[in-house]
Formats: sequence, structure tokens, C-alpha cells
Amino acid sequence: MSHQSEVFPDPRNRLTADSDNVRLEDTQRAVLNILEDFDAEKEQMHDTSKALLNILEDLNVSNEELQQSRDVLEERVIERTAELTREKNISDTTIESLPGVFYLFDTQGKFLKWNKNWELVTGVTAEEMPSKTVLEFFEGEDRTLIEQRIGEVFEKGQSTAEANFVSRDGRRTPYYFTGRLVVLDGKECLIGVGMDISERKLAEEAIKSRTEELARSNAELEQFAYIASHDLQEPLRMVSSYVQLLGKRYQGKLDADADEFIHYAADGANRMQRLINDLLAYSRVGTRGGTFEPTPLESILNQALDNLKMLVSDSGVIITHDALPMVYGDAGQLSQVFQNLIDNAIKFRGDDVPRVHISAEIRGNECVCSVQDNGIGIAPEYRERIFLIFQRLHTRS
Repeated sequence: MSHQSEVFPDPRNRLTADSDNVRLEDTQRAVLNILEDFDAEKEQMHDTSKALLNILEDLNVSNEELQQSRDVLEERVIERTAELTREKNISDTTIESLPGVFYLFDTQGKFLKWNKNWELVTGVTAEEMPSKTVLEFFEGEDRTLIEQRIGEVFEKGQSTAEANFVSRDGRRTPYYFTGRLVVLDGKECLIGVGMDISERKLAEEAIKSRTEELARSNAELEQFAYIASHDLQEPLRMVSSYVQLLGKRYQGKLDADADEFIHYAADGANRMQRLINDLLAYSRVGTRGGTFEPTPLESILNQALDNLKMLVSDSGVIITHDALPMVYGDAGQLSQVFQNLIDNAIKFRGDDVPRVHISAEIRGNECVCSVQDNGIGIAPEYRERIFLIFQRLHTRS
């Protein structure tokens, strides 16, 4: 049975083997297909991986560039921050170095910035300043004025004012304030400085007092001139008349001493009359002057020479002059100056024929006139003295 089985195999077994072979081939084919698909997927994954690597490389490059850009930006921010800090420090230093008070406030008068001087002058601390308004530091008419000028700044762009700064202890200090419109963060503000003008005000008060004193003195001088021209001249004329009468009636009838005494008395009365007239003229220099107007100097000189015609003729003086310009002044008083100078040149002459030369030179907006003569002159040590009233360096002889 067994032998037969070996010689003649069972056909069912063959069918089974063939079936197994078929299944194996199918399995192998399926596996091969899977492997082929896997290889394809592998290549695709390789390509994808390669692309991903390229993207990652690009990302790494971008990240490096981004990091570099960020580093540069951070460096610039740090530099700009330091620069702004330096600028702020410089600005603060500049503000604090100002000799006066500095202020910056908004349209409501609220302070945005101020310097230490403001605190020192007002006595208000830095902690109190934000709650203050600018008008709180002024009183009465000054407050009204400052309010008005602040309005001008916000309306016209700038303004100034002089007002008394009131400190916490009530002390009032005159200040000169400036204001200018600025726009900060879109908001209109006023910025300015204030300077203490106490010394200037004291000087102005001194000048005012001196001016009033001079006005009183001039009024008194004018009053004295009136008295001199009326009350003093009347008794002087009486004395002079009687002395002259004595001279006429008793000339040569008394001894020589009497004639000399009468001469001295008459001469003294005449000199007294001239002094009174000169004092009257001097007192009117400042009060009786004419208006200043364009005046030709040559016409003024000719007028003075007309007034001195007899003296010029008798003395034989030679008077010359350069071309004289047009000036702006008081014609009457200018003529008096020329007349007095020429009169002195003739009166105080030497042995030679008197010569007088008048010239003029324009220097900027001024005209410098010169009157030169060949007279006896004035020693340097006496040149200031001749400008004092009723001073004479030489005797009448």
C-alpha cells in the first residue's frame, strides 16, 4: 500500500502542491508590488526629505538673517536710547543753567516743565508745582496783564511782559517774561524764560528821581531868572543911573580919586548887569529852545557873523570857513554857539591879527564842528573849567 503510494502518487496531493505554488507566486508578486510601491514611496520620501532639507536650510538662513537684523535693530535702539538720554541730559542741563526762570505750560496754565530757579524764586517745591497754575504767581493788575499776554501767545505766536513775580512769602520781584507758542505731541504749549530786572528798575527809579530833581531845579532856575530880570535889575538900574549921573555932574570937579571911584562903581554896575543878562540867557537854554529841524550850518554861521558885525569890523579879524553841511538841530541855539566862540576868539587874541577858521566833518550820523583861532589859547589843565558857569581864566584887561 505504501509502495503503491510512492509509485503512484495521490493526485489530490499534487493539486494541493500546485495550489500552494500558485498562492506563493501570488504572495511573492504582491510582495514585489509592495516593495516596488515602497521603493517609489521611498524615492518620493527622499525627494520630499531633500525638499524639506532645502526648506530647512533656507529657514536657517532666514533665521540667521532675521537674528542679524534683530541684533542690528536692538543695537540701533540701544544707541538711539542712549542718544536721547544724552540729549535729555543736555537739555535738562541747559535749562538748569539758565540765569532766570524757565517754564513750559499748556493752554490751561498747568506746568509741564520748569527749572530749579523757579522753585528758588517762588519758594514752591517740585512736588507742589504740578498742582499750580501760572496765574497763581501774580496779583492784581499784574495777573490781568499776564493773562492777557498769555492769550496773545496762543493767538499770535509770541509776546512779552513785565510784571512782579510773587513768591510764597509775599515778596514781589520785578521780572521780564517772554513767551512763545510751541506744539508738543499735538498740543499747544507756551515756553519761555523770565529775567530778574530789579537792578534795571532801581536804575529807572534813580533816573526818574534825578529827572524830577532836574525839572525842579530848572523850574527854580527859571523862577530865579524871572526875579533877576525884574526884581534885581530894577534896583541895579537905579544904582547905575545915579553913578552915571555923579560921573557926569562931578567929572573933573572933585579930586582924581573921586573920579576913579565913580568909574569903578559904574563899571561894577555894568558888569553886574551883564552877569544878570547872561544868567537869564543861560536859564533859557533848556526851556526856550526851538524845535530840531534840517538846518544849513552856513546860514547859521552867517547869522552869527551879522550879530557880531561891529566887533568883527573893529577888530579886523579874518574869518574863513570850509563848506558846511546841512544838520539837524535848533537854529537859534546853534547860532548862539558860533557867536560865543567867535566872540571869545576875538576877545582873547594875541598881538597878531586875529584869525578864525570854522570847519565841519561828518562822522557817522553826527557832525563835528571846529572853531580854530590864533589867540592866546587855553592851558590843558583849565580846559574843563571853562565849561563851568561864570568862569574866566583871564582878567578883563
